[in-house]
Amino acid sequence: MESAHAPVGGECDTHGADWTICYAAASPAADRRFRTQSRPAARASWAGVTSPPGPVQFPTGRRGDWSGTVDEWLFRFRWVVPDRGDPIPDGGVLLCRDQIVAVEPFRRLAGKCGVLDFGDAVALPPLVNAHTHWEFSDLGTPIVVDRQPTDWLHAVIRHRRNTHCPRHELLARGIRETLAAGTSAVGEIATCELSHYAAAAAAAHMPHTIAAKLQCLVFRELIGLRDDSVKAAIRTAQRHVSGGEHGNGGRSTDPTSAGSAETTTRSVRAEATTVKSPGIDFMLALSPHAPYSVRDDLLAACVDLARRAGVPLAMHFAEFSAERELLARGTGPLREFLERLGVCDATSFATPRTHLELLEQLADAPRVLLIHGNHLTEVELQFIRGREQFSLVYCPRTHAHFGHPTHPWPRAAALGVNVALGTDSRASNPDLSLLNELRFLLGSSRLPLTALLPLASRNGCRALGLPCTGGLCPGAAPQATILAVRQGPKTERLDRWLLQSRSERCWAVNDPIDWIAAHETAQKWRTTNRSKTPE
Repeated sequence: MESAHAPVGGECDTHGADWTICYAAASPAADRRFRTQSRPAARASWAGVTSPPGPVQFPTGRRGDWSGTVDEWLFRFRWVVPDRGDPIPDGGVLLCRDQIVAVEPFRRLAGKCGVLDFGDAVALPPLVNAHTHWEFSDLGTPIVVDRQPTDWLHAVIRHRRNTHCPRHELLARGIRETLAAGTSAVGEIATCELSHYAAAAAAAHMPHTIAAKLQCLVFRELIGLRDDSVKAAIRTAQRHVSGGEHGNGGRSTDPTSAGSAETTTRSVRAEATTVKSPGIDFMLALSPHAPYSVRDDLLAACVDLARRAGVPLAMHFAEFSAERELLARGTGPLREFLERLGVCDATSFATPRTHLELLEQLADAPRVLLIHGNHLTEVELQFIRGREQFSLVYCPRTHAHFGHPTHPWPRAAALGVNVALGTDSRASNPDLSLLNELRFLLGSSRLPLTALLPLASRNGCRALGLPCTGGLCPGAAPQATILAVRQGPKTERLDRWLLQSRSERCWAVNDPIDWIAAHETAQKWRTTNRSKTPE
């Protein structure tokens, strides 16, 4: 089956050759960068270009710095889904330099400039996965248990202890899957030092993908229920936000050490909260794990450190119903689970606590992600209502995996709470695709894609504290997720098309070169698949 609308124009080998010469001559340094980042050969045949690319000067400096004049480029899709508004069938996105100029029906934009036709594809706002765990990326299927959630927790711990795969390779697998899912930003829970992530970024080299930049908030997981483990967790948190786990040249940037002042805190924010690696920017954050695994004094230290260093907090919150019994009375299946592990003592739950009291404590942090929130009550939702530092991160397929009661996210959203989506890990989910989370919600709810998409895009940016500069609207940065299929269903409804599409590829794109490279890759992928599949 051909594309919903056939590509306009034919082969343009001559134009492609001219563009290659122009590109290399204009910027040898940029050409070297282009090659080392393993982009597909965007200097190619330019199938579907309706006019010559013309004189093009590509970036000579850092990403996004354009020297000279760059012609406008028009990209055509079966659908374009703006950040706000209805999907546009047979839509066009017009780029000029590093900005989106127009998002309209293709017929209104045709003839303005060269066209790159993606065919049976959709352009979406950039997808943001607000919660995942890359360390379980070696699991082929989710861990299934028939009894208490604590049995699942035991199974997860056994898997972590028994895996023989190097930690950086586990993380690299997660990075590769995240990139292949077209994700532009992610909130990752880390149980190891940041140096493993730098090694993973190098190991995750993907020759078949474009080199769009992934933004990753690394939330260092912190667990402590005894005096010794609490002190160790606080040291780990201090080292993480100061960049010490990555290696900071011996700088003393611990914002909670004796003698630290506001100058030191500013230094931490400026120098240590972002660690750059090839293809990925790692931003540092903290994750006091959960109410059942973090003692009150450790949580207080995490909130204070987050406030002083200006970093977000993420906490698995109201994930299991048994949390309430443990916090109120110090009993129940979670207490038995912790005692079997030998990680708690008489001090761990000596003082009764409620989830509302924990929310009051967390409210002093600059940004808080409440992960899961499966059992949040109306009183707790009312508390976070209007407090903009809070976001609720809903993981739809993980929620269904455990058979929890109906999730309160619709009520939270109705109250004005920022609700974002996450995939959680492969220990409770078959993959790390936000598109598949959206497909699940489309199939299980009566809401259209336009109502669900903000949860997977701009709400995720807000939850992670990232600027929402994309969005497929005029004036926005050219950031998007592109989904191309080999053979889409014959339907005029985008929701149905997304649910029924098979054999797909995704790309997160951040600048015009990414868009061009994604088009080239899509053309090659479809050609390869057609040659392998008998008609």
